Amino acid sequence: IEYYKKLGIDKIYLYDNNDINGETFEIPAKYIDERFIEIIDWRGIKTQQLKFFEECYHANYQKYDWLMFYDIDEYINLTNYSNIHNYVSQKKFENCQLIYLNWRLHTDNEKMFYENGTLFERFPDYYRKNDYRIGKSIIKGNIKNIIFESPHYIDKKLYKCKDFDYIEHYEFKSTEEFINKYKRGYNNWHGNKIQSVLFDRLSTYFKENMITLEKIKYIEKELKINKNTTNTKQYEDISIKLRKQ
Repeated sequence: IEYYKKLGIDKIYLYDNNDINGETFEIPAKYIDERFIEIIDWRGIKTQQLKFFEECYHANYQKYDWLMFYDIDEYINLTNYSNIHNYVSQKKFENCQLIYLNWRLHTDNEKMFYENGTLFERFPDYYRKNDYRIGKSIIKGNIKNIIFESPHYIDKKLYKCKDFDYIEHYEFKSTEEFINKYKRGYNNWHGNKIQSVLFDRLSTYFKENMITLEKIKYIEKELKINKNTTNTKQYEDISIKLRKQ
């Protein structure tokens, strides 16, 4: 919150879809009192990210010149600007309806467990082979009938300007934090009922982070993976190769 406030964001709409009974978080009262943050209570509503985005845009698109759509583990990084208003006011964006910034996906930095400190301090390294695969958007206000096709590709009819600054994305954090995130469940964008596939998540993690036997053992223990676990054939192959080494 403080990061985006210093960047010059005028207001944050925070969609809270934690479990109704379970997960909690606290926002410092000063942000609420000064109306910098408005919390939208969607607790218990799952797999609805596009619905969140659409509801937020259509409720606010006439109030603001631009609206940004980011997850709580994503930070816009403006190389040459310290204020977002100056950034979006550049002449090159005059005719843009959407400014598209690429992810810079940060690795676990070989950290197994949570440590105190900011994400910037704890995870400075990023996955350099994949800088340009996907990103997020800043959308101009006062555009009617926008369609959110995905969190990453919003309405292909919009006139899009790609820029070369980044969204710093801390998807994994430490191994411990990644596993805790997996335990909370992974869902899709549209709200269709799906099952989380264990190997899909682990393969993504190991694709972009170093595989070690210590991580394998920790993950097996925390997720109770054994030979009877379903959908883990490829994961087991990774584990077996490491154990042979």
